[in-house]
Amino acid sequence: MGRHENAARANEEAVGLLPTLVDTVPNINQCVAPSLQYLGENLAKMPLHEDAVRTHEEAASLSRNLAETDPTVNKSFARSLRSLGIDLRNIGRQEDGARADEEADKLLVT
Repeated sequence: MGRHENAARANEEAVGLLPTLVDTVPNINQCVAPSLQYLGENLAKMPLHEDAVRTHEEAASLSRNLAETDPTVNKSFARSLRSLGIDLRNIGRQEDGARADEEADKLLVT
């Protein structure tokens, strides 16, 4: 098993544990979103692009919700969108990838 596979497996395990903390740890989603981002990056390197898309979509969704009340996460949110855009293009969804990039650009300008 390669380094990316090992990293993805460890990250999947960690991400799997995080939802159990939702009721006891305030702001846990601030940890979940970056963990999903990292997992998506590892999946893309393996290359498991469909899995990476799903993971980056989830990371972007959590980041979007966080950004509604805390604009300091916009940079992290933009990173999630950039990664999602790359993954979408890797599976042939060019227009969706471009939309993700455009949304990321808007976040970085504001």
